[in-house]
Amino acid sequence: MNNKETGISIIFFGLIFFFLGLLLLDTGLLCASNVIIVAGLSFLLKTNILNLTSGDEPKGILIFCTGVIFIFMRFFLFGFLFEVTGLFIILKSKIGGIKNKAKTMLFGILSKRIPKFFLK
Repeated sequence: MNNKETGISIIFFGLIFFFLGLLLLDTGLLCASNVIIVAGLSFLLKTNILNLTSGDEPKGILIFCTGVIFIFMRFFLFGFLFEVTGLFIILKSKIGGIKNKAKTMLFGILSKRIPKFFLK
């Protein structure tokens, strides 16, 4: 598994924690999801900080961090909206590649798990 696949997988697990935290209104799960998502972003962006200083990425980082602050202040809905908006702004230039990589990973996993007679 390369860095992009690892980053996408980690972000996916972070989003699962995030939605569970929203569903249960648990600040601990929401904070853990933020850490997991940031770790996934660092894998996805290959830990190159120069990628984050060009274009709209600084605006996305600021919006994401504002969402984290709202979650710490227990404003879950506003925090969720700010974080999703920030992640979209950070990743909008890479969404096409992420979508194709996620599709490839998903169908690769499914093709190994599903018996051949279902795929005909």
